[in-house]
This record gives sequence, C-alpha cells and structure tokens, in this order.
Amino acid sequence: MEKQATIPSPAPHRRLRVILIAFTAAMLLLFVVVAVLCTDTAPPEDSDLQPVFADVPDDQNALLLFEEAGDQIDQNIKEADPEHEGTSWRDMLRYEERWDDEKVAAALRDNAEAIRLIERALSCPVPGPLMPGAKDDIHPSFVTVRPFLELEGKALCRKGRFAEGYACYMKGVRFGYQLGPTIVMGDAGSLTKLVHVDRMTKYLPSTSFDEETTASFIRNLDADRFTGEQFGQALKLFYARYAGIADLMKNTESEMGEAILQTALELQYVPMSPYHCQPNRTKRELADIVRKALKQWPADCTALPKRDNPFTGPPISREGISTTDKIRQFLTRNSFGDALLQGAGRDLSETFWWRQEENMRITALQTLLALKCHKSETGSLPQSLDELVPAHLPAIRADDFDGKPLRYSPEKKLLYSVGEDLVDDGGDGRKDIIFKIEF
Repeated sequence: MEKQATIPSPAPHRRLRVILIAFTAAMLLLFVVVAVLCTDTAPPEDSDLQPVFADVPDDQNALLLFEEAGDQIDQNIKEADPEHEGTSWRDMLRYEERWDDEKVAAALRDNAEAIRLIERALSCPVPGPLMPGAKDDIHPSFVTVRPFLELEGKALCRKGRFAEGYACYMKGVRFGYQLGPTIVMGDAGSLTKLVHVDRMTKYLPSTSFDEETTASFIRNLDADRFTGEQFGQALKLFYARYAGIADLMKNTESEMGEAILQTALELQYVPMSPYHCQPNRTKRELADIVRKALKQWPADCTALPKRDNPFTGPPISREGISTTDKIRQFLTRNSFGDALLQGAGRDLSETFWWRQEENMRITALQTLLALKCHKSETGSLPQSLDELVPAHLPAIRADDFDGKPLRYSPEKKLLYSVGEDLVDDGGDGRKDIIFKIEF
C-alpha cells in the first residue's frame, strides 16, 4: 500500500509572523478609523450668517444714548434712596400702594436730561448687535430705561392725560422695537413691548381719543411690529452667539465652557475628547439650521414644536440618566455638539413664540382701538371685525399664533387669540388669551 504524502506544517515563527502582521494591520486600520472619527471638519463658510453692524457715530448711536440715559437714572435712584428703603419711583411702580404723585413728579424733573437722551435715542439708528464680544448681554442701564418710560406714561394716565400717557407708552414700544434685533434669545425687546402694550390696553376703557389720534396710534403700532427683516438679523445674531459657544466648548475653564457642563449634566461623565467635542462640525450643523430658518420660517406657529416651559419639570441630574443613555452618549460622535444644538433648537423656537405673541398683542390693541372708535361714532360695537375696514383699520390682521383672524364676539364683548395650544376654546380665559371689551 502506497504511503500518503503529508504537507509539512509551517514553522512556529512563520505562523507568529502572520499573526503579528494581521494584528499590526488591524491596529493601523483601527488607528486610521479613530483618527478620522476624532478629526473635526473644516470651519463652515458662514459669511452670509454674520450680523450686520452699521457704522454709526457714537453721538447718533441709539444704544449708547440709551446706556447714558440709564446710567443717569440709576445714579439718581441711588441718590434718592441711598439706604434702599423702598421709596424710589421704581418701588412705586411695582407697588400701587406706595405711589406718591409728588415724588414721581420730582423723579421726572430730576431725570429731565435722561428723558431728553431717551427721546433723542428713539429717533437714532441702532448700529447692530449689542456688545460684539458677547453678543447676548444686556447692559444693566437698559433695564432701567423700560420702567422709567412706563413710569412717565402711568403718571400722565393717572391724571387723565391719556393721549400724552399713550405717547409715553409708545416710546416704550419703540424702545422695545429698537432692542428687538440686537439681543439674542434674551427677548428683552419683546418683553419691553409686551409691558407697554399691556398698559395701554389696561387704560383703553377710560380713554376718549378722536379718530385722528386713534389712527395715529394704530399706525405707530404697525411701524413697531417685529418684522421679517428684524427676525433675520436676530437669527444671524443667534448663529454668532452659538458659534462662539461652540468654539469655547473645549475650554472648560472659561465661563461659557463651564456653563455648557452645568447645562448638560447628563454629559458630565463624557470626556472632552476630540471624538466627543468637535466645534467646527457643530457650527456646520448650526449654520444649516439657521439657513433653513431664514429661508423657510413659517408665518405662524402651527408648524412649530410645542412651546417648552423652562420652569416646569424636574431638573436634569446625573443620577436620572439611564445606563443605556450613558452608553449611547459615550459612543455618540460630537455628543457635546449635539447637546448644544438641541439647546439651540429650543431657543430658536422659543424666540419665534415670543415674537408671535408680541405681534399678536399689538394686533389686539390696534383692533381694540378701532372698536372703541367705531363705538364712539355709531354707539354700538360692530357685528363683525370686517366693518372696521377701511375706516379704522387697513385690513384685519391674522392671529400670529394660528394664522387665522383674531376671534371676536360682540355678544360676549370679547376679543381673543387661541394662544399657545393653537386650539379655539371659545374665549376661555384659562386657555385662550382674552381681551375684554370694557367700553
């Protein structure tokens, strides 16, 4: 029987060499993959998203004039109430029972120069976003200007001088309009407008304006409505702010870097590695979001996510994050950037909600002014808002929340908006935003 030939087995050192080559190749491949995953992209081309700064001389810069006026008012408050005993005009504005006509008149006299600066600022251009370095800070002096304009309007309305009082409140609305495109996500401009529009709405039943005065207020309110152009500038300011935050993500010693860690507690266990933190990639995605918003932002809120309330719900805690989520976040490329973009998306949506409410309340006040003028002329309320056009209103504006006309019921003497839930609840004050017709 013929003996079968056998194949000699490779020498042990040859087998080891094959294993080492395979292992080295695998390690090199792994290194290349890790290097690719940890490599940030190139910075985005974002020249089209940079906020516009106008070249305005300091003596014609509205923001600098507001700042100077606010500093003067603040100094006078300190001199009038050095011990902080709650006797300043600001306390009288906050607490009705502390109102003192003589002290309010004295405060207005003492701040006559500040009033002149404010009036001058209201007619001057705004150069662009506040404080180019921070892009989202509000100078403390601005916070003083708003209530001071409110004080002046209230003092006149309490004396029955409603036309003059409304003119002062209109200054507050214009002040909010000028702040509108300069402050990102702080919504100081919207809040300022809302306060002064609310005060005018409150005093409306006591007024008796003629047709010309009413038409003048309606036109001025229209001029101070938040516009698409302003929103475009606000979006660019939004981009500049968040792009700056993205650049600071790795710098945990900076105030902004620390803030990112504090607002993303669920990521505290994720290392600030090149894999988890990629600023340029974050900015590219942010640029895409802002460009889409600039091009396709809706006219009303029906296509927006439901408005979040930041004051409800339990705070995020490290212990509240599941193990699965921790693993997922650890394995996610640019997880810090994703967290930042999620916050940016919420802020962007919230800003639009603010702007829509601001415009809706302006529309409501204009409609109430027109209704009062109509009743003064005819002795009764119209059966439909259409009867106000064109004598008192150029057109019936839509509710900025759902895009449909504001709801009106002459029987209930009620004007209302559907509000944030976008559902018409028939004028239910618990769900709709209502304006009682008390004249």
